[in-house]
Amino acid sequence: MSTKDFNNLTSQQRADLAAQVKEVRLRAGLTQQQLADEAGVTRQSIGNIEGGDTTPQAKTLLPVLKALGIAPSPAEFTPETSRWLAIVGGIMDSLPIERRAHAGQAAVTAVTNELVTASSNVIVGGFGQTAHISDEVAIPENVEEVWGIAGDIKGDDPIDHSQN
Repeated sequence: MSTKDFNNLTSQQRADLAAQVKEVRLRAGLTQQQLADEAGVTRQSIGNIEGGDTTPQAKTLLPVLKALGIAPSPAEFTPETSRWLAIVGGIMDSLPIERRAHAGQAAVTAVTNELVTASSNVIVGGFGQTAHISDEVAIPENVEEVWGIAGDIKGDDPIDHSQN
């Protein structure tokens, strides 16, 4: 998303993004001052964003999101995927906060296993080497970036080799 597009976000969209800041900052082990220094804003601005009392302006929020690695724009999904994300999100929100990361990892692992199962022509390493999935798939820390790039790749439908 360009800075120009980010500036066009509604107040509610900016508030929704700002609501993620404290949790992500704490998971990253940063103080408000460290985040402020990284983002080039004041510590008071971080406090205001995390407090949720006011909706931050785009020019303040964008560098904070970038410093935390939060994607500034929601991804666009098919209606069916959006429905499942809402269901899973609702379930995750009902979990104690200390269990959410584990549950999120389990959900990503399950969906990744389905993807690999559905794609019989996944090549890993070299020609003809198919992927084997263990009980747990390692998810990179920059998963949003990785999936964002992967989402842009266009290709043929997977080939079903099971009939050969």
